[in-house]
Amino acid sequence: MSERNMQDSNLIARYKSGDAEAFTSLYERYKGMVAAYVCALTGSREEAENIVQEVFLAVVRRIDSLTPEGNFRAYLLTRARGLALNLRRVRTPASGDCPDAVLDAPGPPEVAQGRENAKRLEGALAALPQEQREVVALRAHAGLTVREIAELLDEPLGTIKSRYRYALEKLRASLVEAEQ
Repeated sequence: MSERNMQDSNLIARYKSGDAEAFTSLYERYKGMVAAYVCALTGSREEAENIVQEVFLAVVRRIDSLTPEGNFRAYLLTRARGLALNLRRVRTPASGDCPDAVLDAPGPPEVAQGRENAKRLEGALAALPQEQREVVALRAHAGLTVREIAELLDEPLGTIKSRYRYALEKLRASLVEAEQ
């Protein structure tokens, strides 16, 4: 069991025994990752925030069924994915509503260029097929390995590797095209 899973299992056990601070720790640890992942899937900051709330509300409602030994991060991402996919069935994802990338540029021209590049990347991500966008989002925002993504999505490892490779190729081509 990884160090993160051990820490999560300890926090889950503490929350089950009534320690509200343990839930706060879990929420603070994972809310950003879940929001970034959902925002990449839906293209909407507002929907991402709503889904984050729904995911953690599910934790509160189902705390008795959560096992401390389980992979809490995978549980959150699976729950968030299901809610995002349900939302996608209702509407098409937006583009350009997710938070700007964190930029370290010192001056306004560099900040403007960085934001333009972030918007270009966001548009290119939105143009990817859902399956490829999801793999990129899990890799980039949740920090999962391709093996972990394959397990989470219950897909063959080779399929996930292909989706990731094709997505990166499309992103490169789209960004090169946008620069010309």
